[in-house]
Amino acid sequence: MREYLSYQREAYPFDIATFNQFGENIMDFWDSAKGQAPELSRFALHLYGICVNSASVERLWSTMGFLHSKCRNRLHISEFIL
Repeated sequence: MREYLSYQREAYPFDIATFNQFGENIMDFWDSAKGQAPELSRFALHLYGICVNSASVERLWSTMGFLHSKCRNRLHISEFIL
């Protein structure tokens, strides 16, 4: 809770000057804040690490569609062994 209050008050290392030192790279900023706020930093890194688009998920579904197609599911062991 103390870490969150420091964040709300914009106390060091959560002030804008410290953030600007990282060229607005949010991941590097939170990685550097691990020493002063380990729990809040871990939460922020986890939160910002979440993929915000669905391209990776769509790619997985496409791969699953290829692996479990109707034609492939109809294969019998006798057709598979040469």
